[in-house]
Amino acid sequence: VNAAINPAGKRYLAYGSLVLTYYDYMHVLLFNKKMQSDLKLESPYDLVTAGTWTFDRMTEMALAAVSATFLILYSAAAWAIFLIQQILQAIQEALPCREI
Repeated sequence: VNAAINPAGKRYLAYGSLVLTYYDYMHVLLFNKKMQSDLKLESPYDLVTAGTWTFDRMTEMALAAVSATFLILYSAAAWAIFLIQQILQAIQEALPCREI
């Protein structure tokens, strides 16, 4: 799929004041590198590069982050991860996604 949307190995984007989908389709996923390191979780960057990053893997990492041991230390970050998980779940349910 990536090869089909990357002509000549490059990604292109056209946007302007009349192309509002640029803003509608833009999503980000933030994570706390210190928490990831403290929990000894794999790097999301490495998982994406290896092609093994999935919603299930993200959920596993989010659940690890909200474990009782780290909930007190990282309560704000844990809530952020929980909320991101809920948002991504809603997106996944709303979009006709399929695994490749």
